[in-house]
Amino acid sequence: MLKSTAGGGGKGMQLCDTADALAAAFDSVQRTAKSSFGDARVYLERFVSKARHTEVQIFGDGNGRVIAHGECDCSLQRRN
Repeated sequence: MLKSTAGGGGKGMQLCDTADALAAAFDSVQRTAKSSFGDARVYLERFVSKARHTEVQIFGDGNGRVIAHGECDCSLQRRN
């Protein structure tokens, strides 16, 4: 996955499964990053198919007592 360093919300991202696809996408991702975020820097990240976004709420009382209160599958959330 080629991504904008300043990106968010799916902008400035391109899945590249070959070296040729990476070369073809690089300029496009840089242009999108520059026009959307004012920053043309990009980076490469390993793509994980069927990944899930899971969050766990952690509560602490400031005195060393901490509990984990359940977990939430946030995979379907968008821009919350």
